[in-house]
Amino acid sequence: MNGRLAVLRYALGTLLGVSALIGTAQAFAASDAQFTREAARDLSFEIKAGQIAQHNASSALVKLLGYRIATDHQEEVGPLHQIALDENLKWPSMSSKDQAELRRLSQLHGRAFDTAYVNLMIKDHEGDIPEYLDEVKDGRDPAAQQFASRALKVLQTHLSLAQQAKSQLGH
Repeated sequence: MNGRLAVLRYALGTLLGVSALIGTAQAFAASDAQFTREAARDLSFEIKAGQIAQHNASSALVKLLGYRIATDHQEEVGPLHQIALDENLKWPSMSSKDQAELRRLSQLHGRAFDTAYVNLMIKDHEGDIPEYLDEVKDGRDPAAQQFASRALKVLQTHLSLAQQAKSQLGH
């Protein structure tokens, strides 16, 4: 009888352990999915903002910054889109807040645009970097982690370039 009870306890413990692991994996998958959706929204926003900068900026430096950000992020869309497809995620549309920000930016020109765009890119990238660091550190999907790791270097470069532009523009 003790042998049977021991086997039942072992089996129950194993089932509970597997159940806990499955629950944990699902929670981490949800965090990877959330990261993927947020990264997709951010890429779309920064690509559009960079395109606007190429037309509305008065400074060649800000035009170049917009081109660099838009181009670099456009290159990231393909790998991120593949992750979204692999996870059966619908590519998200841009948030209404981001759409409003793009409308505001598109109405600015010259020095006012330069200041607004550079400050926005600093703020946006300062907000994005911790999210990417979290995915690299805590993510469970290897593809999402690898994407975040590669993109993190790009984001850090963009932040540095935007800070340099702000300094050079004297804003």
